[in-house]
Amino acid sequence: MCADGLGLTLRYILLVVLLGSALVMPSAAVGQGTATNKQSEPSDPWKPLRPFVGQWEGESQGEPGVGKMERTYTFVLRERFVQVSNKGSLPTAEEESEG
Repeated sequence: MCADGLGLTLRYILLVVLLGSALVMPSAAVGQGTATNKQSEPSDPWKPLRPFVGQWEGESQGEPGVGKMERTYTFVLRERFVQVSNKGSLPTAEEESEG
């Protein structure tokens, strides 16, 4: 396994931990509210993760060569879930010999 594959695995673990904590924190705080908190607007459970939502691009380098990586985070089902899409591409042998 190349070092880049290990980095992707660690990123997935970090994302799962962040998403899990974002979903657990608001539900844990519900029982601790006062009467004034119950009348106010509900807090946004996704607030800590909103900066990460969008499309991310980068380069990947390893034994097969230099490639491009794309990852997209999108809210789905009335913002109850975050959908993660990944796309990786490597140059063909012809493209690599030209470059």
